[in-house]
Amino acid sequence: MSERLLAERLHEVGLRPTQQRLLIWRYLLEHPTHPTADMIYQALSPAFPSLSRTTVYNTLHSMEKAGIIRGLPADMAEGEYRFDADIGTHGHFYCRECGDVFDIPVSDDQMATLCPAAFAADSSNILFCGRCPACSDGNQN
Repeated sequence: MSERLLAERLHEVGLRPTQQRLLIWRYLLEHPTHPTADMIYQALSPAFPSLSRTTVYNTLHSMEKAGIIRGLPADMAEGEYRFDADIGTHGHFYCRECGDVFDIPVSDDQMATLCPAAFAADSSNILFCGRCPACSDGNQN
């Protein structure tokens, strides 16, 4: 997506297209690894020394609130929060061993069947935790 289109989308959701917002959003779009705020800061700060951790956290929070990125608690026990530029319907798998987060395909129909009939969900998040194929070595727990 071009800088112009990113800037237009930020305007559409009520955010000013600052250099920091464009930089952080571009990073998320180009690195679909579900990074933490600190991972994003570590990746971007060498090339952009004026970028602060606070700016990264605040930018991610405002972009999540605006609905253009998704935040997900990758591991509730660790309190680690990851970010995803893919806001389409899908779930996630968090590997407790290597720390990677993987996208899991889930259809809109599948998501609709998971919500109890008496409830009206306005968002959803499917998160599996365990060990990925690379870490499991054929062992299942």
